[in-house]
Amino acid sequence: MSIITFANIKKTYEEVKVLEDFNLVIDEGEFVVLLGPSGCGKTTILKLINGLLKPDEGELTVKGVSVEKWNPIELRRNMGYVIQQVGLFPHLTIEGNICYTLNLTKVNKDNQHSRAKELIALVGLDDSYLSRYPRELSGGQQQRVGVARALAANPDIILMDEPFGAVDEVTRRTLQEEISNIHKKLGKTIIFVTHDIEEAIKLGSRIVLLNKGRIDRDKQKKDFVLSKEKTDYAENFFGSKDFMAYLNSVKVNSCLEYDTESKASSAYPTISEESSVLQGIQKCIETESNILSVVDNGGVYMGYFIIDSIYKHLLAL
Repeated sequence: MSIITFANIKKTYEEVKVLEDFNLVIDEGEFVVLLGPSGCGKTTILKLINGLLKPDEGELTVKGVSVEKWNPIELRRNMGYVIQQVGLFPHLTIEGNICYTLNLTKVNKDNQHSRAKELIALVGLDDSYLSRYPRELSGGQQQRVGVARALAANPDIILMDEPFGAVDEVTRRTLQEEISNIHKKLGKTIIFVTHDIEEAIKLGSRIVLLNKGRIDRDKQKKDFVLSKEKTDYAENFFGSKDFMAYLNSVKVNSCLEYDTESKASSAYPTISEESSVLQGIQKCIETESNILSVVDNGGVYMGYFIIDSIYKHLLAL
């Protein structure tokens, strides 16, 4: 069921075309990544959804209702918005920041506190953080609070505009894991903007590549990466980075082969089931072995990872 629909949308800034005849349908529960270089229209799309901008032409609907007919405040209360700069209120505690919208809508204090405790745990922090102020938190911790605040009013739609671009690489990977887990747990519709290819492939269930306000490529993740049909723009934008990122997003336990007769697992180097396919390939090269024994967290044999059968498994995912 569609939750957001762009139909023949046009948007210009001072006679510069940002979106031209733009059409996109986003279904409920999707994790859609808008990918592309600066100036391709990614942030404009989020601002149109949120009602911060109005289209010059065409129709944009949210939950089946034109944004022109939505009360702007009600529209935004149906959405969470996370940006790179976080934008926490420095004079409010972390709990006050998380519950800001709940306070505006007169939710009682006990329910606000319960919701804050629930959300701070969901983003991987303990409730001791609730009494702190933003200045006492690291950049990565502030981003987690920004995500918690976006979820506070239980919105159906989460908009994320390069939210992890300003943190270090280790923190960024952790935050990516958190938002991926949140999507799996809550099933919210997430529209995520990035220019980072690896981030797009890691997070998105569907990826939309933009080129000067138009959609160049719009596919589910596997088809986006493995399909042979690519424009010159897509080839130049990605090189081989999309394929490498895809291999790094798929676990070796998705590519298991079984040998029920011999179970000679000790004859081959081992690798954890949580390792990525790319890590499996790397270990095969390092150990000069075409076969690895895959083990679970307890070291129990699960099957084999075999170089020659990777492609077959990737196509079957």
